[in-house]
Amino acid sequence: MIIAPWFCNGCGRQNGATRYQCQHCQGIDTYDLCDQCILHTSTLHPYHKFHLVHQLGTGTSNWGGSGPVAVMR
Repeated sequence: MIIAPWFCNGCGRQNGATRYQCQHCQGIDTYDLCDQCILHTSTLHPYHKFHLVHQLGTGTSNWGGSGPVAVMR
């Protein structure tokens, strides 16, 4: 199984194990943050909600959780 590469928009790290995706900035060019950068959403990408995206090959579904994991206002 091939996992599509992704880059953290905060630090540029490729294919981190944990990926958070902005729910406002979806489409061809999504806004993604790694497990380290999600802690800094208030400065990196304020006022947007993020959902945890489970990576393929980890034994979980693509979308996890029942709601946003980070809400910055």
